[in-house]
Amino acid sequence: MNNYRDILNQEFDSRKNLNKMYSLRAYARDLEIPASNLCCILSGKRGMSVEKSYEVACKLGLKGNEKDLFITLVEKEHARRKVERLRAEKLLQTSLKYNQIDNFSFDLISNWYYFAILAAMDLHHYDGSQLFLSEHLSLDKEIVKEALATLLKIKLIIKEDGHYKLQAFNLRTDTDFPSMALRNSHKQSLKQAIDSIDEFEVEDRDITSMTMAIDKRKIAEAKKRITKFRRELCEFLESGEKNAVYNLNIQLHPLTNKDQLR
Repeated sequence: MNNYRDILNQEFDSRKNLNKMYSLRAYARDLEIPASNLCCILSGKRGMSVEKSYEVACKLGLKGNEKDLFITLVEKEHARRKVERLRAEKLLQTSLKYNQIDNFSFDLISNWYYFAILAAMDLHHYDGSQLFLSEHLSLDKEIVKEALATLLKIKLIIKEDGHYKLQAFNLRTDTDFPSMALRNSHKQSLKQAIDSIDEFEVEDRDITSMTMAIDKRKIAEAKKRITKFRRELCEFLESGEKNAVYNLNIQLHPLTNKDQLR
């Protein structure tokens, strides 16, 4: 989607397919927008304010990345300040490079080594074999074999002439959804970061921390900035010769008693 109007029109068509009697007036009522205004918005004769986009995203039932995408598309066109429009455009250019993986598929590949295998397949010296993946990542051959079978099943990789190749690049999960698999995945990544302190020399890693007194109302914006930083750093690191697999973890969490955060 490159235009928030496409999302609005797609949702309207979806509702109309479920109910042939569903009208534009009914759609406007459900979105709490005057019918004449909605007609002008859909035709491109009128814009939508960024403030209104938050309300409409909720009315549409958008969540996570879909909600962020809708709001950012509105910001790109209608934010009051030019710097905000440019920021939204740059964020879209980065985020559209990433492919969303559905929650069911993620549940199947939530263990750390699945994403490590996918990353290793993108190395310049990868030879397409199971043996390379096993040796490069210090993984048992049976684990690699089973992982490849799963990745083939959900079409994230393909097999050609006995060689395994990437089918999908730059995967991302939905954000802020409750999932045991995602929680376990985060725990594995954090444990690996802890283990790396003793396993690797300081020049091969970077683990730092910062403790702050903050305005909690800025957390949502902070998370957006962290996402932007991660993707920009990823683009920078992947632009050279790919000769090693790394994992980036960024931790931002409260030290305040949780009862005091409400």
